[in-house]
Order: sequence, then structure tokens, then C-alpha cells
Amino acid sequence: MKDKFPIFRKQVYEYINKEIIPNNDNLEYCISHTLPEGFDKDVEYIFKVKSTFPDEHLNDLQADIEKKLLEYCRNEESVWRYYFSAIMSILSKY
Repeated sequence: MKDKFPIFRKQVYEYINKEIIPNNDNLEYCISHTLPEGFDKDVEYIFKVKSTFPDEHLNDLQADIEKKLLEYCRNEESVWRYYFSAIMSILSKY
């Protein structure tokens, strides 16, 4: 299954930039960083949050993003369900 990770990684990133970023006024952009072999995760998606977004709501925003990513992965081929566990999402205001 790991041989399909580059395909999954690209499609998830495209989904983020077409569906999540444009539909959330608190997010500016997202960058993708592929993690080295040996990590328990395959990729991290770093979301740039607007500096005016209140810190006390960061956990809610992260939960919302992760819920959308999980739903996306579940709606794809059955093998995708396992790929969600290989994703790390990070929010940054800096």
C-alpha cells in the first residue's frame, strides 16, 4: 500500500486546496511536507491560519479540518481509509 502513498498524498493536497482552503475564511494556504522513511506518518499538511483567528478556537478548527480529511478518505477507495492515519495536520499562525 505504501507504493500508492504518493498518489494519495497528491490527491489529498488537491482536495485541501480545492475544498478546504477556499471554504474557510480563517485559512490562508496549505503546504505539504513529505516525511522521511521511518516516521509513523507519511505526510504533514501545514495550514496557515490568519493571525486574527483566536487561539482558543484552534483546536476546533483543527478538528474540523481533520473531520473533512477523514470523510474525504472514507469516500474514496477502501484502501484510502487507512491512509488517513498516515496524515498529520498542523495549524500555524506564523
